Amino acid sequence: MIKSEIKAALEALKNIKMPKIEDKALRNDLIENHFTLLEVGKKTEAKLEDARKVSFSAYESDQAKIEDLQNAYNGAESEEERKRIIREINSFKEYNNAQKEYYKLVETINKEKIDGLRKIDRKKFMEEIQKQDYNLGWIEALYPLFVLENTKESSTSKKPSK
Repeated sequence: MIKSEIKAALEALKNIKMPKIEDKALRNDLIENHFTLLEVGKKTEAKLEDARKVSFSAYESDQAKIEDLQNAYNGAESEEERKRIIREINSFKEYNNAQKEYYKLVETINKEKIDGLRKIDRKKFMEEIQKQDYNLGWIEALYPLFVLENTKESSTSKKPSK
């Protein structure tokens, strides 16, 4: 699982009624994964906020001007006026380069793999989830955690994934 998948997985885990999961190992693995994802998610948000501050702190006045220009662009009535505004926005080369670098950094951070997650046996999960109302979005969000039955990393092995 990668960091960009955290929010969807947490949302799915929040909706699972854990008392209805009778398989204790599976339930414990889901709860442990929830804690891990919460921790990694908070650290990732802080890292992204720090990156934003570092990337744009020197460009606060430029950022305000660009926001004003973007608002003007949205309210522009002619194509000529829009082109003029775009040229003006593009004239903030240093800010635009900082923004490109920031987005590259965000992409890099979001693609980082998450260590310490326990793999979930897909067959066991499907058996247990049938006991409650669920939607396919949960399965989609948790898919990176699933392994097939009889693999080394199933939910009964207690080994975190790498």
